[in-house]
Amino acid sequence: MITAEINLTLVLRGPFLTKSSAIGAPGVDAPLARDADGRFFVPGSLVKGKLRDAWRELLSVAGSASQPEIDSLLGRDPVDGDWGRYPALLRFANFRAPLGVSKRKLRTSERIEIDRERRAVRKGFIQFIEAPFLANEMVEFSGLVKFRCRDAARATQIHKFVASGLAWVDSFGADRSVGYGELLEVRSSLAIAANMNIGDPAMPQGDRFALTLQPLEPFCVTRHRPSNNEFDSDCSIPGAVIKGALAAMINETQGSRSGAPITIQTDTSRRELCQHFHLLRITHALPAAPGKPRPSPPPLSLAVYKEAKQDRYRDLALRPAPAIDFGMAPTFAVDWKPTQFFHTAAAYGWPDLNQELRVRTAIDHETRCAADKKLFAYRSIVPGENVWHAEVDLSFVPEPDRLAVRTQLAATLGGSLSAIGKTKATARVTFAPSPRVAELVPEGSGKNMWRVLLVTPALLSDPRDLRPSQDADAGTISRDVQFAAYQKVWHGLSNGLLQVVRYFHDQALGGGVFLEGRFQKGSAQYWPWLLTEPGSVFVLQTVGDPVAAQNLLTGWQTSGLPLPGWVDELYGRDGLPGSHWKLCPFIPANGYGEIACNVSLPSDLKDKPVL
Repeated sequence: MITAEINLTLVLRGPFLTKSSAIGAPGVDAPLARDADGRFFVPGSLVKGKLRDAWRELLSVAGSASQPEIDSLLGRDPVDGDWGRYPALLRFANFRAPLGVSKRKLRTSERIEIDRERRAVRKGFIQFIEAPFLANEMVEFSGLVKFRCRDAARATQIHKFVASGLAWVDSFGADRSVGYGELLEVRSSLAIAANMNIGDPAMPQGDRFALTLQPLEPFCVTRHRPSNNEFDSDCSIPGAVIKGALAAMINETQGSRSGAPITIQTDTSRRELCQHFHLLRITHALPAAPGKPRPSPPPLSLAVYKEAKQDRYRDLALRPAPAIDFGMAPTFAVDWKPTQFFHTAAAYGWPDLNQELRVRTAIDHETRCAADKKLFAYRSIVPGENVWHAEVDLSFVPEPDRLAVRTQLAATLGGSLSAIGKTKATARVTFAPSPRVAELVPEGSGKNMWRVLLVTPALLSDPRDLRPSQDADAGTISRDVQFAAYQKVWHGLSNGLLQVVRYFHDQALGGGVFLEGRFQKGSAQYWPWLLTEPGSVFVLQTVGDPVAAQNLLTGWQTSGLPLPGWVDELYGRDGLPGSHWKLCPFIPANGYGEIACNVSLPSDLKDKPVL
């Protein structure tokens, strides 16, 4: 397998316009798109779309001989009833103008509309367009097209396809019909990089090791969508996304569809990695400032008290009931102010991340206009210098094959991971030994209590147990019903060693059209997944052998919570248990159900007033 980059430079003739999704300077109706560094750019998605159109036109003229596989190289949408993934092999970065050009003083041009009847300017129809490029001025936009393939010959062929396709394009951007954005020249070169050698000494020893990602461009990993056409990125990168990107890289080397499942037949040179791919556990990658450790979600048992108009923080998990401290009742996260959220997140190690909004639309190939009902927006995370920390766990892989899986994993990544999230971002990858975890010690007056904090979402409560009681308000679940559901699941997971004393929790539903079609297609009834959210805290009491309970919690903290038995029953079908990776996305191997026990209050919050 090789990693290849096509260095492209598009030489455009001014004027030129690609509209920004952000608000521009006062009085400017159409500002140019800028990236996080303030540089003008041509979106990689626009270049990709123009290349697709060019290949289609060339195919209609020249026929199929020696033509690129458009769907394989550029991806395609699934047809109705098909919930497979068909991502593109080629990943287009944004094409950026030189920094000096982007720092020019604001200059605008004006466009008007003529009233057809009066043959004069139509009232109110004047547009001010940001115009840093003079008419007939040549401006260069440079960017990369990245991909992985089996050998140099294939990379050279793809380079030829891309260069010839872009040479067919006449212009880029908006207002092309009035002379904007004429393409004068395309310059390209191919660079091929070798991957990390198998057995590289940078790969740490052991069954668990830390994985650090440094994204090189904005990424969008959605979880909850505010609307059907809006995609807001979560700040973490789930283990499922990391494994999906890794699977795509393996498939690309074999010329397979990058969304195809990984099996033992996928790649014989990586036999052990492919055979045990489903047993490979990768935790969620959580953001941290450079040089800082992996953060922890603030516990929902954390409360704020007011003392002389100042905030004081207390973790109330071990208190039998919320106490009246400083002469007032506590305030929990649901009622916090934004400043309290920001301060608490910073104290637990979460960096302040920037976001950028990009509004996009699909273009109809026939009309060359915006396609109907294809407008959508990405709100992506701008990584800056921050890094994302995760952990790789090979303990579920059979011991004789662990060494082979480790070395094949290192060779596959080769120092980078690509195709992350919806923007197909690339990240640098480094390995390190896993941080040492302190020995667990029980808490409470009887030294038999444990505070279990959910670091990532987990499937816990059986939704069939959460039915409203007859005397409850419509659609509400009583406290006793919810408590009984959690008591049942923790009793089952611990084989009767632990019982719930109290809990502080938040829940959300996972599902929707895509997940239902991908994981529950053919089921008699649709059941969304009820997830208990990160930050939820369960105070558990040892009721059995204390040593066995301690060992059990240590194992959970190391390898994640197992799925409750009801998951196999409720979601199982076609002879597979409901916990199988083909039927459930929220499994421990994908980073779900990660816990931390007895997390201490950060020093920034401990008994310190916050103004």
